[in-house]
Amino acid sequence: MKINEFIEKVNEVAYAECNHGTIFIYSRKVPVTQMRDWFLCLDPQEQNFHYGYDWESIDLTPGNLFKLVDLIQKFRLTPVNERFPEREFYLVVGRNDYGKEIYLTKIDGPIKIATTLNKDCLSTWNEKELKELENTFPNLAPAIKEMKKEAKDDE
Repeated sequence: MKINEFIEKVNEVAYAECNHGTIFIYSRKVPVTQMRDWFLCLDPQEQNFHYGYDWESIDLTPGNLFKLVDLIQKFRLTPVNERFPEREFYLVVGRNDYGKEIYLTKIDGPIKIATTLNKDCLSTWNEKELKELENTFPNLAPAIKEMKKEAKDDE
């Protein structure tokens, strides 16, 4: 189970958020301006979880608490390296005369490709697709490694 999938499922019975790489679980969502006590925190890099300092802050029905414990167990059984979202990349092939980046983009799959300046038409590439591209165009493999630019959610 990936981190974002785990948080989404926890949010059906309680409230979870990932902050600085740690998942904090609360009984419900409360504005940041109010006192918030988590009762569980999990480090996705580890198999263990830590108990909160105030078990009185648990305000869940027994059914929801059982669902939460079941979700935590499923998350713990997921190998650590499979919990993180797959990284995605843009491929920057160069810059135009105005200094704007030119991107390699997919047309109906990763083998038919074109270039674009339009950020609305950008394609992201995961590691599997990049490997497929390198296998299809082996002479470009070193260049593909240089063209990789990590796709961020805020772009």
